[in-house]
Amino acid sequence: VREAKCHNFQVVENEPGHFLGGVVLVLLVAPIIYGLAGHPSSEVRAGAYALLLGSVFLCSYFFSHKSFLFRWFIWFCEQASFPESRKMAFFYAALLYVMGTMSILHGVEA
Repeated sequence: VREAKCHNFQVVENEPGHFLGGVVLVLLVAPIIYGLAGHPSSEVRAGAYALLLGSVFLCSYFFSHKSFLFRWFIWFCEQASFPESRKMAFFYAALLYVMGTMSILHGVEA
C-alpha cells in the first residue's frame, strides 16, 4: 500500500517477478564468477559493478512490487539500516554511484 500525494491509497499488488529477478541476479553474479575464474580485477570493472549495484538499490525503491529481488533490497534498507527507512535506498545508491564513478575515473587515469 502506497500513499499518494492527495492522501488516496493506491493498492499495488506484489508480482513474483521471477524472470526480472533472475536477470538482475545474473547481472550481479556474473562479474563475481568472472573474477573468480582467474581474470584479473580492474578498477574500471569494480566501478561498473558499484554503479550496477547502486542502480539495483534505486530500482528497488521505485519498483519493489515488480520482483522478489527488489523487495529483498528494500527489506535490507528497512530492517538492516540505520535509520530504518525505504529512503536509505537513495543513500546506498548515491554512495555506490560516487564510489563507482571515482573507481572508474581512477582506473581510466592509470
